[in-house]
Amino acid sequence: MRNTKSFLALLVLPVLLLGCATVQKAGIGVDKPKVDVKSVSMETFSPQAVGGQLELAVLNPNPIAVPLRYIEWELSVAGDRAVSGRVDVSNQLPAKGYIPISAALEVLSADAERVAPHLAEGLRDYQLKGILHVATAAGDMKVPFESSGVL
Repeated sequence: MRNTKSFLALLVLPVLLLGCATVQKAGIGVDKPKVDVKSVSMETFSPQAVGGQLELAVLNPNPIAVPLRYIEWELSVAGDRAVSGRVDVSNQLPAKGYIPISAALEVLSADAERVAPHLAEGLRDYQLKGILHVATAAGDMKVPFESSGVL
């Protein structure tokens, strides 16, 4: 019986995460997972790139655990793309919980040249956009996310 419930939950998960209008009208409140930037650190510097770490918190506000596979993301500073990447997760995003994610950064010199003037002016506002890839019985499900704040 438990396996049947798990299977049904995985079949229904795409509808729940995407906030289907029918589900919303039925009075079932479902929200997309949220991704927040916890910190960005720059640790290595070379003529070709700047390396560092991006620390994220991925929050699941729903009562169903989500089998997260990987995250594709892009971080912009003051509207200019700074860095993008992919981090494999292969972890359960717990119901009503969160998991910390650490992603390696490599800001190429061309991107650093675009972003450096903003940072020199004291502009620290960021935009994080990406896609959470969730494993379901029907295959890979893509859940887009956006987050913004100040570094």
